[in-house]
Amino acid sequence: MAMKRMQVGTQQHRYQVGLRKIGDAEEQVTGLQEMLVEKKPALEQTQKEVGDMMVVIQRDKAAAEEVSKSVAKEEAEASTKAAETQEIKDDAQRDLDEALPALEVAVQCLKKLKTDHIREVKALANPPGGVRLACEAVCIMFALKPVKKNDPNTPGKKIDDYWETSQKEVLVDPAKLLVRLFEFDKDHIPDKIIQTIGPYMERDDFDPAAIKKASVACEAICLWVRAMYKYHFVAKAVEPKRQMLREAEAELAECQAKLEKAQASLREVEGKIAKLEADFEGAVAKQTELQDDMSLCEVKLQRAHKLIGGLGGEKARWEENVTDLTEQLALLPGDCIIAAGMVSYAGPFTSGIRSESETAWLEELVKLNIVHNKECSMRSVLGEPVNFQQW
Repeated sequence: MAMKRMQVGTQQHRYQVGLRKIGDAEEQVTGLQEMLVEKKPALEQTQKEVGDMMVVIQRDKAAAEEVSKSVAKEEAEASTKAAETQEIKDDAQRDLDEALPALEVAVQCLKKLKTDHIREVKALANPPGGVRLACEAVCIMFALKPVKKNDPNTPGKKIDDYWETSQKEVLVDPAKLLVRLFEFDKDHIPDKIIQTIGPYMERDDFDPAAIKKASVACEAICLWVRAMYKYHFVAKAVEPKRQMLREAEAELAECQAKLEKAQASLREVEGKIAKLEADFEGAVAKQTELQDDMSLCEVKLQRAHKLIGGLGGEKARWEENVTDLTEQLALLPGDCIIAAGMVSYAGPFTSGIRSESETAWLEELVKLNIVHNKECSMRSVLGEPVNFQQW
């Protein structure tokens, strides 16, 4: 009985396992088909996005190329304009450098001056000619009017006297005088003053070395007047170049503004392209992933179809066999009684007696309500040809 149950149970289990695998394959096919249906629109959408991005990237790269050319042009123009501006500036500076040494000497001399030196000059009752000459020159540079006095050599004639003016308006405050000298507007000296002071530049007695013998302060004033006079003409000659420099600097600033604007546009376009390329790479990766998933699904689907196709014809038979084997398990008690009885008692008898005994026992099973196969026999229960041969 146990052996037969194991035998039938094993067969039943094998068929059930086979049926479960077929069922699993069918479920897998359904799932794979649903997955393919689900992923196909996503793949198509991703492919469209990739195509659209590629078009945009190509268009923006073309635009970036144009902006890059524009930037290169603006850079070249700005570089040329900067070189031209620097050349004008250097040229103007070379001309100014001609006057700067004399100006520097005068400034250094003024820095060495002390207020006591100026007070000494103011205190002079009858100043030497060099002192008077230096004071006249500084009064002219400050546009101060002289005092009209009688000419001692020509009765009835008036002469200009700057000594009284210098005492009242120039030498009266030594500290203020030094400030006026240092802060003098040398770039805007009126032409009238230059014309008036011009003859002094030709005089032999208007010489710093000669005047120094009379007064250190007046030497510095003489140096300062001469430096201002020379600077005026240099600055006047340089003024057209300064104007050119201002215009060139304005044009350079305009070029720089255009260049910065073009560079900003290029950075914006390049940033946009970088973002698009990053998005494009992400979309391509997603597309590849979807394609790989769909390819794997198709491979699995093909394998599942092969499994179902190969075992599909067996499914119905296996289901029927499982049902039969289940029924056989329920009928095994009665069947095993017949088989056990035949093996135990009917062996010594003839075929006819064994057949009669088998029939009688079947009738007894019916009377006792013991379930069994209607056509139960020892051969059907122990149907192993090898066993029969051994018996």
